[in-house]
Amino acid sequence: MRRNVLELIKQHRAAGTIPTSTRFLYYELVAKEIVSKEKNKSQRPDQPVSKALTELRGRGAVLWSEISDETRDVSNYCGGTSIREELLECLEVCCLDYWDGLAPLVLAESRSLRGVLIGLCSRYRVFIGSVNGQCAGYLHNNLTPLFANTPDRPVLYFGDWDFSGGHIEANTRRVIELNIGARVNWKRLALTEGQIDEYNLPVIQKFDNRTRKYHAAVETEALRQEIIVGILEKEFEVLVPIHRQRKMQALEAKERDRLRRWIEAMTNEPRRRPKNS
Repeated sequence: MRRNVLELIKQHRAAGTIPTSTRFLYYELVAKEIVSKEKNKSQRPDQPVSKALTELRGRGAVLWSEISDETRDVSNYCGGTSIREELLECLEVCCLDYWDGLAPLVLAESRSLRGVLIGLCSRYRVFIGSVNGQCAGYLHNNLTPLFANTPDRPVLYFGDWDFSGGHIEANTRRVIELNIGARVNWKRLALTEGQIDEYNLPVIQKFDNRTRKYHAAVETEALRQEIIVGILEKEFEVLVPIHRQRKMQALEAKERDRLRRWIEAMTNEPRRRPKNS
């Protein structure tokens, strides 16, 4: 199992899809028929993959940073050594809006999928979130405010193709639309029935406690990571042309330089080397 997982990591490195997630690696092994999706009482189906990955990371064969973990984070509210240095550091990450105030919201059903899309969303300067199942407070407090003054903000949705996933998507959209009193510009990028057929994705039967029945299901991570990333990047390229990106990058570089010189002149001190240099 360690050998198989390590081979997949090498493939992800070559494809430029690092970080990846345990969930994506698991589904790639399912597609290769190396592991099964059948549940048993002793362990989760993906547990052997998770265990092998932990051992590889402990040995240094896989970097800890190469696997995304969206279940935990650390909040940083610390200050800096001086306001001057903090301002100069902030200039390096401040950027201009590509979207004229209408940056899309990329919304994933799972946190693991959100984790592997963060890098691309950061590069294209959009919103990204995950519903992680049925929720209420998150929809009212975190998502709805994004549409308060921009009801036509695009939503690019990634969700499982199954009985429960359909309900999660429908409820998310319904709550937002009820709160803002308007239709949302909603587009499901994955999974779709067409993608399931095109990529011959494995369909399983998943038991639902509400209906007490089994329903056909395909989880989003069954679609390879590079395909999902490619689908989203292609959508971005249509929505915001490369010439606009370059124009905004040139403008922000000029503005950063002007502000940097102003801050340094006001403090009458040469700038020290950035922390990450």
